[in-house]
Amino acid sequence: VQPFPILEPLFQDCWGTLVGIFNAFLRMGSVTNFLLSPALYKAGGLPAALWMSGLIGTSGLVTAGGAYFMSKRFSQSSSRTETDGADSSPSELNPKSERRRRIAFLIFKLAGSLLYSAIVPFWFFGAAFIRSKWGDSLFDADVMMLFAEGGMVLLSPPLGALADARLSNVRQKLLAVTATCMVLPVGFCLLAFGPASAMHPAVPMIILSVGYAGSNTLFWSSCSDIIPRNMKALGSGIIGSALNLGATLLPMLIARLPSGQAALVLVST
Repeated sequence: VQPFPILEPLFQDCWGTLVGIFNAFLRMGSVTNFLLSPALYKAGGLPAALWMSGLIGTSGLVTAGGAYFMSKRFSQSSSRTETDGADSSPSELNPKSERRRRIAFLIFKLAGSLLYSAIVPFWFFGAAFIRSKWGDSLFDADVMMLFAEGGMVLLSPPLGALADARLSNVRQKLLAVTATCMVLPVGFCLLAFGPASAMHPAVPMIILSVGYAGSNTLFWSSCSDIIPRNMKALGSGIIGSALNLGATLLPMLIARLPSGQAALVLVST
């Protein structure tokens, strides 16, 4: 996802839609893994499940090769677009405007770090929590985890298309990101405090899938508007680092908590 801000100038008219499609395809690997790993674990033990994860991971080599050839194809168009943008946007060179944009970038980076801190750690303990609270089997718990990831595959493209059609400026996009982020605490709190006897785990997981799909798609479709124009590549790397920093540190805190319920309260906060 880090090349998103660099690719955006090539597809300005349909960028939200393309980000939604990218998000959907990026999640297909994890969806496949969630679906197959329990069956592979039953059939061949832990090595079989780990080998499947490794094989899915190597697919990145194929996509990286495709991205390389695409970059050669679009390099001339990209160069022309950046030149046109520089000529048509003199306000970007205004020091006051650049200073505000850099401040907005720092806030946006922090928000992204917090967003991924809420999403990523749940992947590691979500199935175990569902098994503990609802008494589901490993396979059934993994199927429940599919709702969040699978929801992103199904919902991200139409949400991206809706953003292209309805969100005409950065302010509207950021308000939409905020609104979709507010969906996540609802799903986490239902998981943590909803009575198991009165509610199927699919209910909060479907709510999380809406929050996951909306927040990811809108976040990445907005970042190219926030990153200062003269640091697109560097800004993309900084955002990628910030997102993974929060997702790395939070599990260390979760490991010290007394229960999965406390962990859900932490990620929802």
